[in-house]
Parts: sequence; structure tokens; C-alpha cells
Amino acid sequence: MSVTLPTSMSCPHCGSVDATRAGRRVLKSGEERQLYRCNACFRRFSNRNRAGKKTDPEIILRALILVCSGYNYSDALAVLRREFGSTVPTKSSLSRWLSSFPLPWLDVRDRLLRPGELPVRAHLFTHAKLPYEYQIHLPKLRFAKAHGGLADYLTGLPQFLDHSLFERAAHCSGLRLAENPGLRHTRDIGLTRLAAAAVSLAPNNRRRHAALENYFLYGDRNTVAVEVPVYYYDKVFDGLIAGHIDLVQVWPDKVRLLDYKPNAASENPARVVTQLSLYAHALRFRAHLPPGCIECVYFDEKDAYFFEPAPIRAAPPEDRALVEADTPFQVISAETGSPSGPAVDQDGFSVYPADQAEGAGRMF
Repeated sequence: MSVTLPTSMSCPHCGSVDATRAGRRVLKSGEERQLYRCNACFRRFSNRNRAGKKTDPEIILRALILVCSGYNYSDALAVLRREFGSTVPTKSSLSRWLSSFPLPWLDVRDRLLRPGELPVRAHLFTHAKLPYEYQIHLPKLRFAKAHGGLADYLTGLPQFLDHSLFERAAHCSGLRLAENPGLRHTRDIGLTRLAAAAVSLAPNNRRRHAALENYFLYGDRNTVAVEVPVYYYDKVFDGLIAGHIDLVQVWPDKVRLLDYKPNAASENPARVVTQLSLYAHALRFRAHLPPGCIECVYFDEKDAYFFEPAPIRAAPPEDRALVEADTPFQVISAETGSPSGPAVDQDGFSVYPADQAEGAGRMF
């Protein structure tokens, strides 16, 4: 029998709400769970929410965002009732969620958030017929003054951005760099744990990117912007380069560009390094950042790969076939460090000298 599912129970593989009941599964605990077969992608799934909660994960994420925005419990629940109706939980549930999900921003929220201030400013851009929700976190940006004109660039984007540039710019995925900067690989660090928490609050796979970006922007201490448009004219490739950076973080000694890849370990490193290196050079040019202050990372819930932006030198045409065939990259474990850069600690961040250890790796 075909049924139409509520949005919170849509297929986790393709997002469709058109499904057919496909029996029940009895767990070891004795609990029965309804199984469904998606009529769009024909894969099976259960009626369990991704966050492992009875409450719609979208409600949980919205509740966490409200508290990170400065709402107290009563005001947050009032907003949730207005938006979601009678399915809103109690204060005890809200308190339990706050203790279950890592939200480093809450440690400094009361110190950095001004009374009555809405921390996030959002703008919807349409580039190449695709929507991009550009968002910036104003309290965190106030501490980005040491990084060139980054704060000025991010806050002024909606006023001066020429959207037509993104209609005619080259796609970075089709370009290749000759330089292989090497990758520093880490697992189970603070970054990946935040990603796992964020993805668990996505109602389906199609919406996990947006859930992760919102979770990092509101709940992380260092993420200052998401879906950041960047562009510049590159002489090496003789063309306009443009794209959108998933997340931009500000650290005491660096600006970090993050790109979420659902299965990072299976990505073609040459493709990702080229994309992020070009974005890094575009951001450095637009924000007047000094050389060597940008670090790039692509990651998922398990793995994170760190590297310094590669120099802009195009791979010769005869080498393109080798690059497309996944030319092996030098991957260095967290314990050994990079021959051309610092070692990384247990959280995957650069190891600081002993006299800088106190508070190292934190912006606030």
C-alpha cells in the first residue's frame, strides 16, 4: 500500500515522501519498527528519526539555534509552538538536548552577544539557477579584525556582489593544479564530532548540508560565515574563477576554509585540493589576507583532511588523464605532522609552542 509520509519521515536516501509499507522489524529490545520502501529510489528505511529521538530532528535543531541566539527556555519554546504547533517539547527536553549536543558557542555566548542582538544575518543568492543561503555571524566577526579585510568583505558582500559573474565563471571542478601539497589526515576529532552531531539532526540526506552549516554557524565558536561567494580573475587559467565556500572559520593565527564531503575518504584529492585552493586564493585576494594565513579542510563525520592551499600552476594537458585517474596524494597521519608545516594535535589543529599553549586553537 502506497503512503505519503510526513516531511520528518521522508526517505533518508533521496528525500522522497512517496513510500510503501514493507513489513516490520523487531529489535532486540522487543520494540517493533515500521519499514518502508521508497517508490523513488526503491531503498528501504525505517520510521526512526535520524537523531534517535521521538521528536522531529528539525524541531531539535531549531531549538538549539534559538538558545544559541540568546533566547531563554520559555521564549524558545514559545517560538517553537508558533512554528511547529502542539508537537513542541517541554523545558526538560530542551535541557536534555543542550546537554546531548556539543555547542561550544554557549560557553562564550553571554560574553560576546549584545543584549537584544540577533547574531546571524542571512541573504539568499541565486547563482547559476541554484539557491545559496549566505549567512554571517556578527558577534564572531567582530573578532576577525586581525585578519585583513575579512570582516569588511563578508559584511559588505550583499551590497557590492555582481551576481552575473557566477553565471559565466569557470567551474573549479573542471580545473587541475600541478602542485601536490600533501594532506594531513585525522579521525575522530572535535571537527568530525561536531559534524556527526549536526548530520544527525538532518531529516534526510538531501538536507544534511544545510543542517550542518546551521549547526556550525550557530553552535561552533569559530565559524563566522557559510556559503560564502568568492571570485577573481586567474591569469594561469586565463578565466574568471567563482564559487561558494561551505564554511569559513576564524582562528587566532589563521582563516580556515571547510568543505563538507559526505564520504571524504572516497573523494578525489586532486579535485578537492584544486577547488579549495582556488577558493582560498580568491578569498585572500578579496579580503586582503596575508600569505600563508589560510588553511583548507575537507571532512565528514569520521575523517578530516587538512592542507595548505596549493600554488596556482595549471597541470599540463598531457597530465590531466593521470590526475583524473586519482594520482596518489601524500597523506600524512596526525602523529607525524607535515614535512612542510606544523604537526597537528589530538583535535587535528596545529601544535603551538609551549608559551602559546594556553588558549591555543580558540578565538575567544
